[in-house]
Amino acid sequence: MSISIIRDTCDDVINSNPSAFDNYQLRLCNCTLENTTNQSTEKLPVAFRMIPTNNYAVSWAWASLMLHLCITGFFALMWIHHVTPAVTPPYNKAVLAIFLCLLGLIIIDCCGMSKYIVRDNAHPTASASLCFNMFLLFLGAYLAMGAYQERDPNAFASQQFN
Repeated sequence: MSISIIRDTCDDVINSNPSAFDNYQLRLCNCTLENTTNQSTEKLPVAFRMIPTNNYAVSWAWASLMLHLCITGFFALMWIHHVTPAVTPPYNKAVLAIFLCLLGLIIIDCCGMSKYIVRDNAHPTASASLCFNMFLLFLGAYLAMGAYQERDPNAFASQQFN
């Protein structure tokens, strides 16, 4: 024998509140009882568990925002304390581009935190964030190459402008 609930036919049972611990709620539903010989419909009590859903896109945007704020602070400290290559002429333009890219990412993260923007489809916000993050990765690789080259005082870029 199998029992299946007919959709949207459930009525709340009076004085059946969800418990504080388990979020179960009792409802009376029209159910289809299928036996090997016959099929019938009866109203049966059914216990529903109300599970709250977390919006993964909003949670991801919050985590991404915190990560981008930390990266922005890291590059700002590099800039303030004149860490090579952040202030060396060919690479300081990459640091400026990183700041602009991080500003764009922070704006995208703020848009992604709005549950009304990502309610129907979070893919545009996620793909915009992915594009900006890939550009940020390439700029970071360029800056890492500059840090590798600038470790030697007789390096390439710093000799060109002195």
